[in-house]
Amino acid sequence: MNEATYVPFVVAAILVLADLVFSATWSDWYFTSGPVLVRSIRFVERAGTVPSAEQLERAATSFFLGRTLFREFGADTYAFRRSLLAGSGLLNGLMEFNPLHHTVVVHGRLALFSAAFVVWWFVWAFTTGFLEMVGMGVLVMAALLGVDYLYMQRTLSIAVKVWSEPTA
Repeated sequence: MNEATYVPFVVAAILVLADLVFSATWSDWYFTSGPVLVRSIRFVERAGTVPSAEQLERAATSFFLGRTLFREFGADTYAFRRSLLAGSGLLNGLMEFNPLHHTVVVHGRLALFSAAFVVWWFVWAFTTGFLEMVGMGVLVMAALLGVDYLYMQRTLSIAVKVWSEPTA
């Protein structure tokens, strides 16, 4: 292998580090920009007080799936992500509670650094002639998006459950 073969992996490492830094610092820009790939809405019949970030975090922590962290991003709006030890996905999570309509909305936005990596991967594969890497990229991206979709749905279900529980 020549030095050019390692370039995409160096670029990947830089983009993953940038992704982790912006995620760990709860950058407002990071969680609110990017195209929405997942948008799910659930109606909550017995909605009480909108849960706090701490309540959501306690409910979303599991031994097998790790911790989901929440940060308030405005009135009844929370950004959420996996703990850094659990890794980063392709999507950023933003959750909005609407007490007036008794709904919870989850937005899964494509992380801009992840998008940059995907574009870089395909450009590199086409320009260097490693066309088998295009297929690998499609498979890996589809698998990661599928995992992120399930993660967004799980987080939404937890939020609905916590919000519908009676407050003491």
